[in-house]
Amino acid sequence: MTAQARLRVAIAGLGAIGRALAVRLAAGAVPGVELVAVSARDLARAAQFAATLPHPVKVLGIEALEPEADVVIECAPAAVLGEIIGPFLHARKQAIVLSVGALLSRPDLIDLARQTGGSIVVPTGALIGLDAMLAAAEGTIYSVRMVTRKPPGGLVGAPHLVDNQISIEGLTEPKRVFTGTAREAAKGFPANLNVAVALALAGVGPDKTVLEIWADPTDAEHSYDLCRCRLRAFHHDDRKHSVGKPEDRANRGPERHCAASQDERHAQSRHLRSRREAGKACTASAYCLCAGGMCEPAVLAVRARCAGAAQARP
Repeated sequence: MTAQARLRVAIAGLGAIGRALAVRLAAGAVPGVELVAVSARDLARAAQFAATLPHPVKVLGIEALEPEADVVIECAPAAVLGEIIGPFLHARKQAIVLSVGALLSRPDLIDLARQTGGSIVVPTGALIGLDAMLAAAEGTIYSVRMVTRKPPGGLVGAPHLVDNQISIEGLTEPKRVFTGTAREAAKGFPANLNVAVALALAGVGPDKTVLEIWADPTDAEHSYDLCRCRLRAFHHDDRKHSVGKPEDRANRGPERHCAASQDERHAQSRHLRSRREAGKACTASAYCLCAGGMCEPAVLAVRARCAGAAQARP
């Protein structure tokens, strides 16, 4: 690939994910992709980080990223989402959004992408199988229910728990802390539920996707999501497991069944992931709002979510 044909990428936000992605891209982990610029709230610290990368990368304010890059990857606080991706959408470019929950309060950004021909790419993170949900949405989806279990420590400080005075300290057994829509969950657990919002956007929408959240102290190293979808036209059962306990992995493997049917069926997708090992391996997919299908930048964001070791499938 010639230098002129290289995909120029900018990263907005240098937290744990942004830094991991910057290191990988600057090292040439993705052929044909070049990291050209980074941005962060503290530009001085960003410059110190950029100096450690294998090749020179510009350190710019958010407003200066668009002329430099073809794609921006948002790894920043949700409050600045519009400032980051708006200029790229106006320029009919691509924006990869990791703060997926923030899109629910910014429908204007999705409208902007539709109007200009720009695209918003949503990485699915820990939940696999959104291609199946997108396929199901071509028919009739009657209901989507997702149950997620998290170690209590991962939920501490969530606005829903604070506002409703729900204590999860000293739990010895699982405790359900939330039941409601994906939209409500995104507000009450903004640091935890990007996966649920991605599922809702791919399926019946954030107001019809029901979510249960459990604080589960019985397995402090793992969390998992179980999704049940009631639909018409086919039955799909897709289970894939990423790394977990060594004694479990020998008995794990993908199982898939699709059969035509005129009856209403249930589709289930379960994904177990190890919090401790999430940076070593992950299986994920991604989809693109307003542009349809998987695109190259989506692979980058999925890799970022999994600390550079993800596999992506369309």
